[in-house]
Amino acid sequence: MTASKAKPVSASSTSKPGRRKLRPVRPAGAPFTIADLAYRWRTSDSHILDLIEEGRLRALNVAGANVSGRRFWRIPPEAVAEFERLSSNLLDPKTGRLLPPKAIKA
Repeated sequence: MTASKAKPVSASSTSKPGRRKLRPVRPAGAPFTIADLAYRWRTSDSHILDLIEEGRLRALNVAGANVSGRRFWRIPPEAVAEFERLSSNLLDPKTGRLLPPKAIKA
């Protein structure tokens, strides 16, 4: 009796609908992509793009002289840490609720 080799099953066919797939580990110090941050912050790619375009999140366009005009954004880890630090000032660390405007310190 010969053992048959099992075919690998794709992750999409085994995962439940609505579940996010595991992402590969990003090397420490490497810049984030838009998809990396969307996954990390559990939001959409378009929301990350909005933050970049509004100037609230610092990012670098690494596309150079791209003929198509498409931008390829990379977000430095320092910019992510700064954004997370500034955004976390809006929440009470004990309750997790939004602080009243007078209690927020910049």
